[in-house]
Amino acid sequence: MITVIIPSIRATYLTKALDSLLSQTLAPSKIIVFDDGSQEDIFSIVSRYSASLIQYIRSDTNLGAADPTKTWNACLKYVDTEYVCLIGDDDYVSDNFIDEITKLIKAFPGAALFRARLCVIDKNDKPLYYGWSLPEIEKWDEYLYFRTKYGRPQSTCEFVAKVGALRSLGGYVSFPLAWGSDDATWLSLTAIGDVVSTNRAYGYWRQHKSSISNQAFDSRKREAFESLFLWETKFIEDHPSTQIEKELLIDVIQARFIPEITMGLTRESLVLKIMREMRYWMKNRKYEKYISNIRNKSVF
Repeated sequence: MITVIIPSIRATYLTKALDSLLSQTLAPSKIIVFDDGSQEDIFSIVSRYSASLIQYIRSDTNLGAADPTKTWNACLKYVDTEYVCLIGDDDYVSDNFIDEITKLIKAFPGAALFRARLCVIDKNDKPLYYGWSLPEIEKWDEYLYFRTKYGRPQSTCEFVAKVGALRSLGGYVSFPLAWGSDDATWLSLTAIGDVVSTNRAYGYWRQHKSSISNQAFDSRKREAFESLFLWETKFIEDHPSTQIEKELLIDVIQARFIPEITMGLTRESLVLKIMREMRYWMKNRKYEKYISNIRNKSVF
């Protein structure tokens, strides 16, 4: 029913990821380890396991060097089950993860996305903090509001997606460095069929210096912020909301993204003026022009 895909470039924690999947109270249908042209010996780690459900695939090149979603979508091509879970090569899941998600799938067959609770860990598996206690069902506008307004933490390892719905989107949504790709992908899936959650299982996301979310803010990350900001703005306008007013959603993403986009380019007073001016640009749907003006400091 569920395939777990592990795009792999680092060997350090891969054993931990595989051990967590092989100790499940209900086994996944398949585990795909996708060696993304790694310089480390991924194969030797995988070859230690005799489990027939593990499939090793190697790419001759590093597909995800600039955009990890290229690797994620390459993995997706090999999935032949109805559901898929994407975890990092340094993450892992609780031993009841597949079992609890399967219960949700059976109880809510119309949902397109399923989620366990998040636990953020350090390099030694020590919990740093836990994600929010989750509501059982969430609409797309609720998901976006709480994620953006309050910075509700998430990763990829705690989510399971319906493969058909994911493929209908063209796969995982691509952004520079894949920053925001999970946000856009999960949001798109909740618009198709809600997100259903359990607090009885966990995805463990490892926080370390080399992760994209911990990298210094630079032009690439600014580009990713801009891309996600424009994408979410259009998404809000294109989808009917049922729980949160669209105007409030626009206000929330403005407050979240505009200061980041203008970081190093403007002073705080200019940021506030930009936010006031945004209404005009959103009304006239001139998204690209709006971003161009922010870059050129010529919004007003």
